[in-house]
Amino acid sequence: MEIAVLGPLELRGPTGEVVPVAGARLRSLLVLLALEPGRVVSAERLIDGVWGDEPPSGNALQALVSRLRRAGLVIEAASYGYRLVIEPEQIDAHVFARLAATGPGRALSYWRGDLDFPEVARAEAARLHELRLDAIKRSVTGAGAVPALEGLVTQHRLDEQLVALLMRALRAAGNPGRALEVFEQARRRLAEVLGADPSAELRALHVELLQDRPSGNLPAEVSSFVGREADVSTVRRLLGEHRLVSGPRRACEC
Repeated sequence: MEIAVLGPLELRGPTGEVVPVAGARLRSLLVLLALEPGRVVSAERLIDGVWGDEPPSGNALQALVSRLRRAGLVIEAASYGYRLVIEPEQIDAHVFARLAATGPGRALSYWRGDLDFPEVARAEAARLHELRLDAIKRSVTGAGAVPALEGLVTQHRLDEQLVALLMRALRAAGNPGRALEVFEQARRRLAEVLGADPSAELRALHVELLQDRPSGNLPAEVSSFVGREADVSTVRRLLGEHRLVSGPRRACEC
C-alpha cells in the first residue's frame, strides 16, 4: 500500500485504488504514523495529535488503530505506542524529501496541495514546506516562471532569493522595467520590516538591469557618452568654431 500526505490524505491499495479513510481523527492518526514509518510512535503523541486537549477515555486509540488495520495496514503494538510497518518509499513525504536535494523537479511532482497535519506535527510540516520552497528556487527559471514566482514573492515577501529569481525571469520575459520595480518594492519592504538594505547579490542584479535596460524603455543617463565618440567630436568641433567666430566680434564691441 501507499500513503500520500502531501495534500489531501490518500491511502492507496496494491493496484492503486484509493481506500477510504473516513473521519478527521482516523486521518490524523494515519498521518502521524506515516510520518515515522517503521518507528514506534508513542501513544501519548498519538493521543495528543488526534484529540488535542480533550484526551479520550477507555480504548479509543486502540479502536482507531483497529480501523486502520481493517483498511489493510500493518500496525504493530509496542509497550508504549504503535508502529506502522511500511517502507519509507511507500510514503510520498519521504520520497519527496529524498528527491528534493537531487531532483527538485521530480520532487515537486509529489506535492498535491495544502498539508493537513495535526498540530503536534507542525515542525514536520514546516520542514517539508522549506524543502518545497528550496526545490522551487532550484527548478523554476525562465520567462514562463513569472506567474509562479510572483505568487511566491507575495507569500514570502522578505525572501531575497525569490525576488532575484523573479527579477531574472522578468528580464528573460523582456520586461526589465518591471524587474526594477520589483527591486524597489523589495528594498522598501526590507527597510520597513527589517531596517536593512538589500543583499549584495540583489544589488548587483539591480546594477546589471540598469546597465542592460534598452534606451526606449527607460531613459538613459544623460551624463553617459559611452559609444558616442563621433557625437562628442562633432560637439567639440562646433564649440571650437564658435569660439573663433565670437572672439573677434566681442573685441569690436569693446
